[in-house]
Amino acid sequence: IIEGIVYGCKVFVKKVHEGIKEISRHYSKVDQHWEETTITKIISESDVPPEILERARASEELDITEELEMQLESA
Repeated sequence: IIEGIVYGCKVFVKKVHEGIKEISRHYSKVDQHWEETTITKIISESDVPPEILERARASEELDITEELEMQLESA
């Protein structure tokens, strides 16, 4: 559970043995201090668009925040 007001988030994917790890980092402010809440889950490679999957296989941790924002804006 994320406390306070969420001001932003970043979304990453990372190739792991079990599939793809989705990592979301949520930035919120509680009282006068900032908090980062990290949520992870393993998803099937078949649930990841091919172009993102290819890039995830080639990098340590791939930031897909901009791609996600574009998808949300066009929905």
